[in-house]
Amino acid sequence: LLKNPQAEITVKELCVYSARLCAFLNNDIDSMPNDKTQFFDVKSYLLANGVDADVDLSDANRLVTLKDVVSILGCIVDYEMLDSTLNKAFSIPDADITQDYYDCALNFLRSGIIEGIDIYGSIGASDNVKLCDFIKIIDRIINPEERVQKDYILYASDEPFYLIDDYSMSAFNNVGSGWRYDYTGS
Repeated sequence: LLKNPQAEITVKELCVYSARLCAFLNNDIDSMPNDKTQFFDVKSYLLANGVDADVDLSDANRLVTLKDVVSILGCIVDYEMLDSTLNKAFSIPDADITQDYYDCALNFLRSGIIEGIDIYGSIGASDNVKLCDFIKIIDRIINPEERVQKDYILYASDEPFYLIDDYSMSAFNNVGSGWRYDYTGS
């Protein structure tokens, strides 16, 4: 049974595909879970192989977000196999720097495994992940030649800056202008 590539993936699918990737990367093909493997056994396999991500795996039918995917895959992928100098990325504007997944997401972004959705490197961390996007991420982990090269610019959240002192620069009180002569509408 083929699944629609545009369908969003569930926790169960994330765990099964991630466990397969883990088995592949560890040359442990004999233990590789398949579609008939029970969900509990797949979770146990991931935990036994060091996947201790802070992801809620209790509901097998819950749709997963990109931060879930990055958290799980970040526990599986050896950072030695990543080229974190491929892309210039300073930060991820739409991701919370205090969360555990942030460093992994930034490494994945710099390595071309995930790509930003804008010129600043926003990744849509809270967006649900489609099967086609998840498979693309897996492909980029396994095949370095598939990684995306894209440089991002530094996001400055405080722009535009307000630098004019209205009161001292204006001949009229309470008029917001830094010009020497205020436009009075006449």
